Amino acid sequence: MKKQLRKMCVGGLVAGFILASFSIGALAVPSSIQPSWDLLVVGGGRQSLADLRGNVVVASFGATWCPPCRAELPALQALADKYQGRRVKAVWISIDDKKITDQELAQFAQKHGLRGVPVLRDLNRSAFDQFGQPSVPMLVVVDKQGNLVGRPHLGFSDKDSYLQRISSLIDSAL
Repeated sequence: MKKQLRKMCVGGLVAGFILASFSIGALAVPSSIQPSWDLLVVGGGRQSLADLRGNVVVASFGATWCPPCRAELPALQALADKYQGRRVKAVWISIDDKKITDQELAQFAQKHGLRGVPVLRDLNRSAFDQFGQPSVPMLVVVDKQGNLVGRPHLGFSDKDSYLQRISSLIDSAL
């Protein structure tokens, strides 16, 4: 009995620490920042956030080694589909290092449900680091003028609540 109680307490402390670190990280980013990036596009070329000005941008940062990132990709595609034709552009930004090839990233994205959503590479994490967040997946919504909408969304667990929360941010920016 004492052993079980000890395990539960330790587990609770660990969970509390993790949640606190996410909360502290979220507080570190003012919602008034204007993020920027100029990243390589898997398949060729470059794309900057400035190229997308005039659209609401839904940018998810993730990595191939991250299970929640894999789980999030179909939801990102669902958002892209829902807002198709409404000046909303979704992008997936990989923070994987150079060991992962463009071909591997393209195959990964397709395998996990992305169709037509551009895959960008943030090799030095300069775009990701702007937000001061500790983990992936991390999703940000940027309005048509280039301003961050709300705070970065960290993690992924439930598709329905995720879609509801992100849709609310997108709708407020349209």
